[in-house]
Amino acid sequence: FSLLLKNIPASRYDHIARLVDESKAQTLLEVGTGTGESALLMIEAAQKNHKTVMYHGYDLFRELSQEEMFLERSKQPWSKKLVEARLAHTKAQIDLVAGDTKETLRSAPISDFVFIDGGHSWDTIQSDWKALGIQNGTVVLFDDYYYNPPEEVGETGCQKLIDSLDRSIWNVEKLEPVEFWPQPWGNLQIGMVKVWRL
Repeated sequence: FSLLLKNIPASRYDHIARLVDESKAQTLLEVGTGTGESALLMIEAAQKNHKTVMYHGYDLFRELSQEEMFLERSKQPWSKKLVEARLAHTKAQIDLVAGDTKETLRSAPISDFVFIDGGHSWDTIQSDWKALGIQNGTVVLFDDYYYNPPEEVGETGCQKLIDSLDRSIWNVEKLEPVEFWPQPWGNLQIGMVKVWRL
């Protein structure tokens, strides 16, 4: 039993660097750059295998209203300028794209590794997934798969999209650990999910 526990990461975010490294990804794309913390993990992991790494980060890069944060179950993102400064020392090629992903992802490049952690409403997640046009060989990591019943989480989280994927086309792996985020009504149970084409 103790050996099994050693294989479970301390944090769900530990999967980001591990999967980038395992996939030998060189071109990275993130939906929901936020503070650039996950971008750093991705870039540093990719640089173990490649001298040149390309990172594409998509976010609003502006202050969100309280209503937007509630609807998308999101935190305040940093400005584009702050994220650029945070990532500059990596020497990776950085492409930060500001705006609503319902518009900006339409011209997103094909990437080896995609991390989806942007807006959490059903409309946003569905739109992001359709716009990306995932190819064979691309590993997609989703954050915010909620294990709570629908009456607690409503139309937020990626679980509705993940659960609707055709398993004859997509491999879907739900990753441990499931973490808890306290809410006024109880704990939100959150995990990550790895998806790739068969």
